[in-house]
Amino acid sequence: MADFNLTALIPEILLLVMACAVLLVDAMLKDAQRAWVERLSLLSVVLVFAALIWQAGGPAQTAFGGTFVVDALSAVLKMASTIALFFALVYARRYNSERPVPRGEFQVIALFALLGQMVMMSAANMLVMYLGLELMSLSLYALAAMRRDDRAASEAAMKYFVLGALASGFMLYGMSMLYGASGSLDLSDINLVSRAEQDKTFLVFGLVFIVGGLAFKFGAVPFHMWVPDVYQGTPTGATLLIATGPKLASFAMAYRLLVEGLPGVVADWQHMMLILAGLSLAFGNLIAIAQTNLKRMLAYSGIAQVGFVLLGLIAGMVDGSFQLAPLAYGSSMFYILTYVITTLGTFGLIALMARSGFECETIEDLKGLHKRSPWMALVMLLLMFSLAGIPPTVGFYAKLIVLEAVVVSGHLWIAVFAVMMSLIGAFYYLRIVKTMYFDPPSDISTPEPAADGRFMLGLNGITVVVLGLLPGPSTSMFDRSKESSLEEVGLTSEEVFKGHFFSVSRDQVSQVDGSVHQREYIKHPGAAAIVPINDQGQVLIERQFRYAPRAVFTEFPAGKRDPGEATIDTAVRELAEEAGYQAREWAFLTRIYPAIGFADELMDIWLCKGLSAVEQRLDEGERLQLHWVTIASLLEAIAQHQLPDVKTQIASLWLARMHDGLAAWPTFHAASYWKANPPI
Repeated sequence: MADFNLTALIPEILLLVMACAVLLVDAMLKDAQRAWVERLSLLSVVLVFAALIWQAGGPAQTAFGGTFVVDALSAVLKMASTIALFFALVYARRYNSERPVPRGEFQVIALFALLGQMVMMSAANMLVMYLGLELMSLSLYALAAMRRDDRAASEAAMKYFVLGALASGFMLYGMSMLYGASGSLDLSDINLVSRAEQDKTFLVFGLVFIVGGLAFKFGAVPFHMWVPDVYQGTPTGATLLIATGPKLASFAMAYRLLVEGLPGVVADWQHMMLILAGLSLAFGNLIAIAQTNLKRMLAYSGIAQVGFVLLGLIAGMVDGSFQLAPLAYGSSMFYILTYVITTLGTFGLIALMARSGFECETIEDLKGLHKRSPWMALVMLLLMFSLAGIPPTVGFYAKLIVLEAVVVSGHLWIAVFAVMMSLIGAFYYLRIVKTMYFDPPSDISTPEPAADGRFMLGLNGITVVVLGLLPGPSTSMFDRSKESSLEEVGLTSEEVFKGHFFSVSRDQVSQVDGSVHQREYIKHPGAAAIVPINDQGQVLIERQFRYAPRAVFTEFPAGKRDPGEATIDTAVRELAEEAGYQAREWAFLTRIYPAIGFADELMDIWLCKGLSAVEQRLDEGERLQLHWVTIASLLEAIAQHQLPDVKTQIASLWLARMHDGLAAWPTFHAASYWKANPPI
């Protein structure tokens, strides 16, 4: 546990610091200055998002001995939950200001809820996951209970708290069963136990409680009882937070626990998920038809939407193979992201339509909305089309790729059932469209939202359409997940050797099916190879004894990078030191990994011409001979198997293609140009 690696937690640490800062600022400001608390909260979210963007540009990493993981899954979900919170805070700003909601406390608790979600998304240890879950849950309970003067809100908060505590108990009991079976809280250790050839009764017993707790957090049938009452009774500003970010965190928790932690009992939890998905699709859509309360209808709609998310999870493993895992799990993740986008817009519009003394609660409140506010009606139409899965919205494409995964996995009858339930669900979505566009307007005035609310709502509507019309860019993350089936995420790393310029590490890694393996590899600073070309078209090679293979080799000059050095600088330095030349012009040829199986060495190969002699400065103990040769002689050496050095072979073959006109010569520039304009 000595591997703290606090850099992996920079977004979480920043969020914690900013949440505490918001709390302190709120305590010092007067009521008339509360707007500054809202601005600081939004700034906090922006800063955390920027930190996540910075972190996503780096490699996967772990912290605290592998209990906290930063990978592609956590990066995407954290950024999505951060964006969702930003939208929710903007939508809820005016709504909260017109009601007795403690505005400072609302902002602080919302930030702590986001912190809990982010911890859940990166948790690779059940204790860390449970701490994140409780931080998020307690924050949401507090948000739901903020309107203590409202009987419906108090009742909803109490039901949410009691049932939520019960679900947390389910999760905790299931985790204790997994701990008893594996002797560890780390998901990597539980993974190994689940895949071992032994009695798995204890694991399956714990799995039942785990799935029950997950179903509650998702709001899946039959653990959905809290969803309609909480959505309806909770103030819309809090509903925005309850209905969006926690769904993303629940998906991350399900993926970590089931896919990464329990691949050995995948058939068992797939059967459970299948039952939950079928019940949620049927019950959610059928009950939503009878609802007249808008928020309650959207609650049952959300239950049905969760059914599609669970369908993606059941399609990942077929006949013991995880070959379809990227398609299945990627489609499920894409679906939950699109659901959050549309839910944000829907509840955001409801919040913007409300005013002091009036809540937009029933479907009747939307009568003739297109005449009262054509812009709001259009956005609501797009959002309803997306939830119903009608083209050209993103909801259609999200449903399509989930159904594709289900069909490809061999569950055709499940896909047919899901389509039938979607057709039923389209009724109540289109009923809202009919109410807005074909019913006579009610005498309810529609308030004009503030500029920030209008902008966010418009952005929500545009996003739903653009992502539907351009599914390529919108699913770049999904396409990336197809390749992620081959990727491995580092869990722990140990340096077993430290040499003069390279070291050897031994890592524990996890694959997409959750299996854990050991990798040993060399950490190398990188290198540059140089192909000097004289005015006669000859190239300079060197003959040098290499101790590891105990032989003399023909190769182009090359050398390792110094810390912080660009490879063009390495090439210039090595050309002078090894060959005794300086070059007027340089061209980048290609980049290679000479030994990808066991080393991270990255080598750039440079061409140079316009040579002039300088003093040769060989390293101590370095002995070599220099020769000018023709390109044809290098090809002959390759044909005779006398040129085994990989960098020299690759460069020689490139030279031959360019010499014969089969490939264009790269552009030559001074070394200073390449220093200012790196080739890659």
